[in-house]
Amino acid sequence: MRCLPATSGGGFGLVQIAPDDGDHTTTVVGTSTALTNGGIADDDNAAFALALLGDHPTLVWYLPSIDDLPKGSGTLASLTPGWVTPSIALLAAAAVAAAVWRGRRLGPLVVENLPVVVRSTETMEGRARLYERGASRMHALDQVRIGTLGRLAGALGLSRGAGVDEVVFRTADLLGVDPRELRHVLVDADPQDDRHLLALSDSLRDLEAAVGRASKPR
Repeated sequence: MRCLPATSGGGFGLVQIAPDDGDHTTTVVGTSTALTNGGIADDDNAAFALALLGDHPTLVWYLPSIDDLPKGSGTLASLTPGWVTPSIALLAAAAVAAAVWRGRRLGPLVVENLPVVVRSTETMEGRARLYERGASRMHALDQVRIGTLGRLAGALGLSRGAGVDEVVFRTADLLGVDPRELRHVLVDADPQDDRHLLALSDSLRDLEAAVGRASKPR
């Protein structure tokens, strides 16, 4: 039996198929709008639903879900398309070939000697001339102070990461002088001219010499 013909394209909205033995008639409904709460009151949808679903006292409403699918036993290898493995092998071979090609193009490493050997004193003198030309007295003095603080820390048995105050107080305790005077020479003093810069540099040199003499075992 077929009824509810479609307005366009042919076909029917409801089809019933009865087997030859007359048992378990199958009804196929092409639309479920008439069975929803929003459309049950329109037209004759209520009578249609009662006539379609009210033949038996027991009604089973089935909504299919993903859980209804049969449980498969496939593995990653069986689910992977056949072209994946050859593609991966081809990419790996291309990467190896590219690495070999680039390596042969660059060639082996070659050790080359420097054309000249620059003495460390020349580098030091060059930097000193740059400081002098730019009148960077404070920067030049700071470089000397950094070296002095490192050597004082080594002479006093301190670590290379010792702070300025720790070096100052340990030196003052060793020489028996005022820590403020040492900090003035090591940190705070600002050279006003070249003569003052030389005087502070000499003070740092004398301080290193005094610490060296005081720290030597008798």
